[in-house]
Amino acid sequence: MPDPSLFHLSASASAGNLGDRARHRRSGMGRSIGGGYDPGAASACGPSSRSELFGADVNDLPRRRGSMDEAGRQSYYESYWDRSYASNQRSWSTEQDHRRREGLQAGYGFFAAFAFLSFFLSMWMLFGLYGNQHLEMGMFYARVVKANSIFVKEVKINFKEKGPVAYMFLNRPELGPSVSDKKIVEDIVVDPRWHKRFTYWLNSGSYLEVSCSLKASGTGTDSLIVAIVKGEDGFQDWKGDPSNPSLALRWKRVHEKGVLSLKVEEDDDYCIVFGNLNNRKITFSFMLDLRYVLYSKDNSDFVCSSQLTDVCEFPVALGQSTYVLLTSPVVDMQGVKIWYTKLSYIPRWITYIFFWGFVRIQMIK
Repeated sequence: MPDPSLFHLSASASAGNLGDRARHRRSGMGRSIGGGYDPGAASACGPSSRSELFGADVNDLPRRRGSMDEAGRQSYYESYWDRSYASNQRSWSTEQDHRRREGLQAGYGFFAAFAFLSFFLSMWMLFGLYGNQHLEMGMFYARVVKANSIFVKEVKINFKEKGPVAYMFLNRPELGPSVSDKKIVEDIVVDPRWHKRFTYWLNSGSYLEVSCSLKASGTGTDSLIVAIVKGEDGFQDWKGDPSNPSLALRWKRVHEKGVLSLKVEEDDDYCIVFGNLNNRKITFSFMLDLRYVLYSKDNSDFVCSSQLTDVCEFPVALGQSTYVLLTSPVVDMQGVKIWYTKLSYIPRWITYIFFWGFVRIQMIK
């Protein structure tokens, strides 16, 4: 027969186990039956009463920086700065690429403009400044032309008639003596809205004076525009507006008689023009008093006369200035008063080839 005491002990142990299991089940909400808080139990609400999802694994949630240990904070900051640096590098690279593209576009634009200006300058040198010139040389003509040795290899002169003489100098010749000449031209007829012009090459220090008189007309109201202009450009400007005094070096409206005079300050062609702005023809006469200042022919390095040859060639040494003096006779030679001459500059092509090559290299860089 079993011992009653053993039964009692077994019953007590079973009761105790049941009590423990009941307590564990009740502690699932974190509180005891008597309302006391069990600090070892997990709560669905955090210390700040912020709601969290039930069933979430606490270990999977991101930890606050304040709760990170030293190694975690170091790793966090390193990761942050790595991301920031990479982002800044991308932004900087994008900005640099943009600036580089803008710089390339600006560079292309600059070199395109430079190439155009270089081409224009080359064409102007070849066909403008050092282009062929057809000269009409009157009596007492003395003109100095200079050739730049960088762009010009040779100066060539073709004479159409006998009489002129060309001189070459390594230094610019000096102005020499003056020669006076008078011309009288009578009964010149100018059509309505038309003009007459007379051109003379004059050097610095020369002087001209023109006296004009109109032939009497029936009305007595006719007038003639008399002007002195410089060069072909000056003539074209005056031709566009003959009644504008500011477009001429000297200007005067003549009704019966008038006088104009000018002292020359620069070597060039000077035109004396007579403009008829009336609706009828005008007949006039004029007297021209000229004092030419000529260049000295002394100390010339080479002489070429049209009496001996029709073509004169003057080589231009690189790095050395060359001056050519063209002169006409000072006396009437068998009735010839105008001598036609062609002046040519032979280009130094190596300069242009080098220049264009440099521009081309800069364009393809």
